Amino acid sequence: MPRHLVTTWYGVFLLDAEGGVIAQSLFPRDAEEIARRLDAIRTGALLDEESEVAPGEGALVVAEPRQLSLPGSTLLPVGAMPPPPPAPASLGFQPDLLRQASLAHAAKAVREALPPDQPVMLLLRAMDLLEKRASQEMELLRYWYGFHFPELAALVDEKTELDLIRHTPRREELVALHPELDPHTEPGRPLSDAEVAAVRDLAADVAEARMASADMRAVLEGEMAKVAPNVTALAGALVGARLINLAGSLERLSRLPSSTVQLLGAERALFLHLSESAPAPKHGVLFQHPSVHSSPPWLRGRVARTLAGKVSIASRADFAGTHPDGGLGASMREDFLSRVQRLRARHPQPPEGWRERHRQRLRTARRRPERRQGGRRGGDRPGSGRGGGKWQGRGRPQWRRGDRGDRGDRGDRGGPEPRAGGKVWRARERR
Repeated sequence: MPRHLVTTWYGVFLLDAEGGVIAQSLFPRDAEEIARRLDAIRTGALLDEESEVAPGEGALVVAEPRQLSLPGSTLLPVGAMPPPPPAPASLGFQPDLLRQASLAHAAKAVREALPPDQPVMLLLRAMDLLEKRASQEMELLRYWYGFHFPELAALVDEKTELDLIRHTPRREELVALHPELDPHTEPGRPLSDAEVAAVRDLAADVAEARMASADMRAVLEGEMAKVAPNVTALAGALVGARLINLAGSLERLSRLPSSTVQLLGAERALFLHLSESAPAPKHGVLFQHPSVHSSPPWLRGRVARTLAGKVSIASRADFAGTHPDGGLGASMREDFLSRVQRLRARHPQPPEGWRERHRQRLRTARRRPERRQGGRRGGDRPGSGRGGGKWQGRGRPQWRRGDRGDRGDRGDRGGPEPRAGGKVWRARERR
């Protein structure tokens, strides 16, 4: 007689065909312990209580594939139901205990559902937002303050400029404190008291955004060293974080081929190449790597392709958890730099005809194909035929039987040959 192994939220039971209990092992009456066993079931692990209750010999029918490792076990046929186990209330397990265990199990599942590389992507997006905000506010500040002291931006760097505007925004006071900054030119428009306060606040906001962005970048570099140490050692923390963000996760990045990694961030240029014959992109976000953007234009494609192949290998090592110290990425970085040096030494000048081919591709890209749109169009378009350049009808050109001139002679106009026993319809020619 087959015996059934049934696992519930409150215990494991060995039942006969009639539903009688042969053996049982109840779970502790604690929500956290029950949640831990539910999580083990979710991950496909075999419980200790199941191994304890299962007989060592004889036929055993199990309801879950994870229990097939038990001796003599066979899977329950599809559509069949095992015998019902004893009710939980009869064993002292109340419904409120199930509710608490389910909440604990769900909370743990939510914590584990958050991938470890998500903080990297969130930090990168926050840093980009801060940089964008600081750049826009700095542009406005220089435009505003330039009416009062336009030479200051050319005399000092950005950080010093912000400090000077925050403390001494008026030109007369600033030149008195720092005579080396006197441009010996006519002063600009004076600032009112309200403008001085507003310019000070704006400069303080820009400085604060710059500092917050720098702090966030330091945190991002630390997170990247934990999440993807090999990619960080090879391509840098910022480039690696952008690759992970564009791919969607470290797992997706590790599954991408190197050709796709090479063009991450260049999707728009790729679609323009496919649809409008623009030059094919050779790199995306990898252009931010120093070895790529410092290479000559005729070598950037090769350098980016080499870097993409090594990033693909490093990302797979990071996702698999091998080389957590980043040693693989460091060794590949040395190989990559030596490869770049050999390429530069071998090709110091562009290949013959490269510049002309490059100019031709750019000229071809600038010539966009003329697009025809449906609907009525106002105004005259020269060479569009009758009607002042407007489409005849709604959304389509007017079609009519035959053409201008002698309808019997179509060969002179290059039209289609008449069909025997039928009529030929042609579109109106456009001059």
